[in-house]
Amino acid sequence: MSDRCQQVCGHWQDYLFLTKEIGKFLAQDNVGMILNLLEQRERLQEEIERVEDGEYRNSVEGQQFIRQVGKYNDMLRLHMEKLRNQIEKQQKIAVAYDGLIQGVRGNQMDQKG
Repeated sequence: MSDRCQQVCGHWQDYLFLTKEIGKFLAQDNVGMILNLLEQRERLQEEIERVEDGEYRNSVEGQQFIRQVGKYNDMLRLHMEKLRNQIEKQQKIAVAYDGLIQGVRGNQMDQKG
């Protein structure tokens, strides 16, 4: 394995580590840390794209590793979609309560007037 291939392999291992860490912080709903890790992972992905020449990606080891990363990415995507759906539901409930409270205040004002 060439030096460049070893470098790319190391980057992919770091990428998987960051991906797993994102999953841990998703479970804790720590949005600030998730965003920080996503930024780090994005920079690492740019570095992988810059240095990779296809040797690692086309190797059996590389293909297996990238499939493993893909599985973790799929799990993260599902968890993020679930989180987004929960947030959207909470926002709809908050808007509904705001409308209800405004209606009650309006009725109170009508009764006083």
